[in-house]
Amino acid sequence: MDQQSIQQIASYIQQYETQCQQGKQPDIRFLQIAQERIEAALQAESLESNVVHLAVKLHSICKEYEQALLLLRRYKQQALSREEEAWARWEIVDHLALLKRYEETVREQYTLIQWAEQHFPPEKRLWTVTDSTQAGCWFSIGKGDEWIYLFNRILEQTPIIPQTRQERYYALRTGTDIYLTRHNVHKAQAMIASIRELAQEDPQWDQQESVLNEVILLEIKVCAELQQMEDVRALAQQATIEFERQAQETKTVGQGVKKWTNFHNLGAIMYYLRQYDLAIVSLRRALALHSWAEQTYLWLAASLWATGKKQEKERQEVLSLLAQGTAFATGGKAWREFQELPEFQDVRDDPQFLQATQGVVSG
Repeated sequence: MDQQSIQQIASYIQQYETQCQQGKQPDIRFLQIAQERIEAALQAESLESNVVHLAVKLHSICKEYEQALLLLRRYKQQALSREEEAWARWEIVDHLALLKRYEETVREQYTLIQWAEQHFPPEKRLWTVTDSTQAGCWFSIGKGDEWIYLFNRILEQTPIIPQTRQERYYALRTGTDIYLTRHNVHKAQAMIASIRELAQEDPQWDQQESVLNEVILLEIKVCAELQQMEDVRALAQQATIEFERQAQETKTVGQGVKKWTNFHNLGAIMYYLRQYDLAIVSLRRALALHSWAEQTYLWLAASLWATGKKQEKERQEVLSLLAQGTAFATGGKAWREFQELPEFQDVRDDPQFLQATQGVVSG
């Protein structure tokens, strides 16, 4: 496929994502056209890297993880550069994790780590263990201690230099979440302290503010693990004030879009802690700042449904939120994740809720 055709496909996907980022109802025709052209290109005997990357991105938007996995495995059979093979191997692990195929995820990730140790120096290996979804697969099959051993070994071998700062942050954040999952507050607090130190390595680092924001959220999780719910609520309210200050300082729409993630992430924690009133405040603010994460809509709908009187006005707002979330979730297909949430078990098979999450295309 010529470069102009590849750029055209990328443009269709970008136009779809831009509509999402602007909080608009995305036009799925952009994805449909892109998919038609990509499928034609994938018929070639040898796969082009640019086409594969676009195809995997498109499958990700549409939550078509199985199709992406098949393509990635086919692609990895080709002769690839070291960097391209690293990308393909990591994506295979990630898609297996998203499919909750735990045994396969663990095998592939262990193989990935061994391969990376043979092909990359210590400062370029940490990316193999920075994803919490992948890490969770080890714990799901009783191999959590093995993951922790590998994680700590690779982290300790990683030099503390500017080039590794971003990956070290991702690793420490994942480590904190994993230790909290295992109820090891002491280890989690040590990880948080390391993140604070990392954020101060360079006062001019453009990621410093977002990293310190994450520290605030992790400290809330620690308080929750310690059952200190008054502190959880106090810290959440302080975080809301700080995140709002940052949002108000934003001068352009482009920067403002980035600020919704603070409120989205805080709202997620409050939702899972069943602090619905605080979740509602944070998630509404995320939407006001143009969140295009489908989970923002889902968790806000669940929080409203859990706390409201479920009268017609509230019902219509919840249905509207689920419909909007569906528009962003799967490229126009049905999105029934609400059925998995405890707040919606009374309407799990309600025709109106099923209709709201039907999407606009079959498949």
